[in-house]
Amino acid sequence: MYSWTRDETLPCGSTSFNYRRISPPISISIAGLTLLFVAPFFFQSPDYVLRQYAACIDSLKVSMTRGQDLYYAYLFGMLKVFTLSISSLAQFVVSIIAAMGIYGVSLYAERKSGKRLQTAMMMLLLSTSYILLFSSRTENNTFCLIAPFIGYLFFITPAFAFVHTYGLRTLIIISFIAMLGSYEIGKHFTGTAKAVWLAPLGLIVFTTVAMYVLWNEITKPKRPKGSVL
Repeated sequence: MYSWTRDETLPCGSTSFNYRRISPPISISIAGLTLLFVAPFFFQSPDYVLRQYAACIDSLKVSMTRGQDLYYAYLFGMLKVFTLSISSLAQFVVSIIAAMGIYGVSLYAERKSGKRLQTAMMMLLLSTSYILLFSSRTENNTFCLIAPFIGYLFFITPAFAFVHTYGLRTLIIISFIAMLGSYEIGKHFTGTAKAVWLAPLGLIVFTTVAMYVLWNEITKPKRPKGSVL
């Protein structure tokens, strides 16, 4: 739920707009998810719905197993290239811990910060990075999903001022090249079948730098009214 106020000013071309978000209680989110899973029972027989859910779980298991057998451009695929094989159970546990950590960080930032744009960008960045790093069927070309966040860090103020530091700017450029040329560069080091390690490695570097920039923005005191982002 949103209400338009003068609490915060955001740029939109040459025009500015203000809004304040009223956070719904978590119970509403839980109720919504519950309704999402229960709704099919109102339109099909219970047996059919349960079989579809079971088939979906089986499909996910097959997809994950297939992804582990081959070389895909995700976190554990990168480790596999370097002969660090991780068991399915360990991958599952790490994925759950990472998901809970992302949820906790996002919830904290949303509740404590008044920087709505930066908080939203951080949530989107973390969720996108999670999908790319922990989905066992991620391919090199899927990393184009990170492009909007690279653009944000370079061209949207005040993040641009942070990234003006040559060290951070260099890391972002290197990580961008790693994701963009993951196959073409990686194949010269590990062969074509294993050329999937540069993209997740570049994403880890980029997400770390981006989180540093965004977290500094989120935790800074709010600017006086009338200032631009």
